Amino acid sequence: MKLTQGTKPEFKIGDWIEIVNCLYSLTGYDDFFKENGLEQFAGKFAHESTINNEKYKIVATGEHFESNLHGTIYVLEKDDKIYLMYNGYIDYPGDIGFVPAEPPNPEFKIGDKFVPISKSTNGCTLEQVQDKMQIQECEYLTIKSPNVPWKGKNVVEAGNKSCGYWYFLKSDLRPYELKEDLEFKVGDRVIGIQNAFAGETGTIIAYSFDCDLPYGIRWDKPIPQGHSLDGLCELGCGWWVSDEHIKHLKLQDHRPKNRTEIDTQVKYVFCENVITCVITEHEKEFTGIKEYSPCDKWDEETGKKIAYLRAEIAKNIWKLKQLCE
Repeated sequence: MKLTQGTKPEFKIGDWIEIVNCLYSLTGYDDFFKENGLEQFAGKFAHESTINNEKYKIVATGEHFESNLHGTIYVLEKDDKIYLMYNGYIDYPGDIGFVPAEPPNPEFKIGDKFVPISKSTNGCTLEQVQDKMQIQECEYLTIKSPNVPWKGKNVVEAGNKSCGYWYFLKSDLRPYELKEDLEFKVGDRVIGIQNAFAGETGTIIAYSFDCDLPYGIRWDKPIPQGHSLDGLCELGCGWWVSDEHIKHLKLQDHRPKNRTEIDTQVKYVFCENVITCVITEHEKEFTGIKEYSPCDKWDEETGKKIAYLRAEIAKNIWKLKQLCE
């Protein structure tokens, strides 16, 4: 990279820079740290060149005690390693080794939660990673190792036990933000209000990241041009939608009002989602219960029969025990 005379930028400690010519790196100047009173950095000296197009942070500056040909020596830090570098020749302002840069993504540490937005390393594609996350219902990946050597670079190993682990560049990941304000979540029952699935009912079985149609619906029956949500449901029953396409399905409450019915020796108690049958005989009470889940459609007569039969079973077990004594 060439700049015109007098345009070489000035840098200070704390600035972030991007390497444009790594040839100005110093890989063997160990005495630099003692000569400049910077011994605290000596133990982390990488003895390696910087890498073009990579970002580093300036943590200190110093001078060469024998030659001033290149001017200031910059102490650069990346991934807990220290590098030394000039910013070009002092007599040639247009000759530079690095340029100002924006700070990189937030620092990574073990246990941090991130969402992949790209996949720059080999092995698999971003789509394959996202598919695996959807199948396992994972909203984020966890950092296992923040610094793994890979082809001359340090990459991030992230994933979890359910999905597996992958290598990413730090630029491939963005911090996970818990979406507490999501109107819908996996498992919700919904009804379509737009398009070909208007009026159809279904269940949210998947959530897609960074997508205009984030919710994967398994409709209760096939819809026109329906697919399988990439194999997550039956062919023809799947479709991706947004908040505007669906609303929550309010389950009809078929439960009768709380009450008690008494018929000679049999009593039925209706309370919320439970029918209790009590048979009184031999001065003892024998109980049978039928409980409904919130998604069940109430069938009162069937529920009474089931509760009655269970009470009869309890009575007959007691009678059998009496005969065996």
